[in-house]
Amino acid sequence: MKLPIAFTLLSSTWAFQIYPSRNFHYCDRLGQRSKNYIFSSSLRPNLARKYAHVGPSENVGIDRLQVPSVSLFEVVTSQANGFRLSTFNAVEEILHFSNVPMQSTHIGQKKLTSTVSCGQERLPMHELIPKAGYEDSFPWLLAFIPPLLMSLFWSSPSPLIFTGISEIIFFTICILKVLLDFNQPTTPQPMINREWNEFRDAFWESHPTSEGKREMFMGWFYDKPIERLKREDAAVFLAWIRFGTTIEALSPMQNWELEFDIRKLEKEIHGGVKLPSRGKEQPLPCMRFNIEPLRFRHKPLVFYAITHGSHHWFNKIITESGFHYYKTDDASRKFSFYYRPAKADSGNSQPLVFVHGVGGIAFYKQLIDELAKDHTGPIILIELPFVSLRISDKIPSITDQLESICNILDDHFGKHAKATFVGHSFGSLILSWMVQAHPRRVANCVFIGEAEKKYCTMLYFVI
Repeated sequence: MKLPIAFTLLSSTWAFQIYPSRNFHYCDRLGQRSKNYIFSSSLRPNLARKYAHVGPSENVGIDRLQVPSVSLFEVVTSQANGFRLSTFNAVEEILHFSNVPMQSTHIGQKKLTSTVSCGQERLPMHELIPKAGYEDSFPWLLAFIPPLLMSLFWSSPSPLIFTGISEIIFFTICILKVLLDFNQPTTPQPMINREWNEFRDAFWESHPTSEGKREMFMGWFYDKPIERLKREDAAVFLAWIRFGTTIEALSPMQNWELEFDIRKLEKEIHGGVKLPSRGKEQPLPCMRFNIEPLRFRHKPLVFYAITHGSHHWFNKIITESGFHYYKTDDASRKFSFYYRPAKADSGNSQPLVFVHGVGGIAFYKQLIDELAKDHTGPIILIELPFVSLRISDKIPSITDQLESICNILDDHFGKHAKATFVGHSFGSLILSWMVQAHPRRVANCVFIGEAEKKYCTMLYFVI
């Protein structure tokens, strides 16, 4: 069996070698031209093999080749049964079965400058207003009933006027913050210790049946029937989930690679049959969170006064239970946390790290009390203010979040200490990231909640 070894010569060419011969072939991005090169003295000085390895199955793999004065590109390796295809088909086969890291093909991708509508059907105004009023009426009643009563009691409109002006100013500040800072397309963060093909295969393997795969995939299209899915719709979604952008912003190489993902999708949910093309139908709306306009509901000042007040109440109560609060000096990169040392009779109990979910750590007071009562070892409570119904716009990157947790373990228990991690809701995501990036620091994982009961096995494979 011959092993083609693929690597890049220039940004506009792909090259590959038929092992162990020294014939090199290349074609342009779309395979419109091809030419043979002999591995001669004129070509050899321009190539430097960084290192090579032989895998368990004796497949030769080259991790990286360097070309002087040319950008460094990731190498793709693969295995093929022969090399009797045309040049373009051979490159197709190599790319189709190779591990191409998602970050390696972003060269030439256009940068989005504005958000893109998801296309989700919105409720008509006569339904939206009553729904929003029902769901959000309580904080607004809480904001205006007390000043209204004070105005009636003092026979003066001043309390009501002051409250109204304060809310208008606060609303203006929030709107400006959203428009200037938050309502912009964001760049997806790199996958943790994973490559695209591994992620894609795990994505499909997370559902064993074709029906389950179709249901899962169409959930990203707001549960539209599979019969309405067109090839263009699938391409739009896959362009987002792989490259984090629109299909119009992809580079030619990204479009080429996307074709194989579409074929894989057709194999998994459409019996290997090519999806129909869109005629005059409207595109299916799909979720693309990082490039959509930010949708939010404004809350009054009194709402945040209550949530921030509950945080200070929790700090006071939890310190009386033996926890000490460590406030970070850089919320954009590090976590604040609570630490309770081990009890005297703990022996060699491993530390327990609890990561709360949406709503804030104060809502987990009863659970934390039970953990503190039953666990004699040390306990770390990670605080996530950006999912705590509080005003907080400093969000550490995934890498910084994991580094912060590892530093906390290092400082209190040593460089090689393991911990049992407990997570609920959003906290389950951080547990998944820890398992992928730092498995040696994880002794056990506990996922709490109905969603985690159903999806905890998917978190490792898909997130």
